[in-house]
Formats: sequence, C-alpha cells, structure tokens
Amino acid sequence: MLNLLKRAYLLFMIRSLERELHDQRESLRTVQDTNTYKHIALAESETRAELAKFRSAYSSLLPVGEINVWPMA
Repeated sequence: MLNLLKRAYLLFMIRSLERELHDQRESLRTVQDTNTYKHIALAESETRAELAKFRSAYSSLLPVGEINVWPMA
C-alpha cells in the first residue's frame, strides 16, 4: 500500500514536471530578450534533471520484471 502511494506521488510529480517542461519550451519560442531566454533555458535544463530523477525513482518502485519506457524529455 505504501509503495502504491509513493508511485502515485511520483507519477503526479512526473506529469507536473512534463507540463512545466512543455511550458518552458513554448515560452522559449516567443522570448526575444537574451537574458530572459538564458534564464528560461537554465530552468529548462534543471527541470529535465528533476524529471529524470523522478522517473528513475518511479521505475525503481515498479515490481520486478515490469519496465516503463518514457518518451524523450
């Protein structure tokens, strides 16, 4: 039961980070100020790192033999 709750929390965080990453990429298309662009690009790389961390934690809680293949971030 506790494992199921942990996986639900991690899945929620993964989906939230995927949405955040999508929004950051969309905002990079419209930003014209180079300083703002750099800040968003840095935040995007940090979000990708966080996303990889949460995906790894989620995969480690899966039952033996079950594999989840994630799309590229």
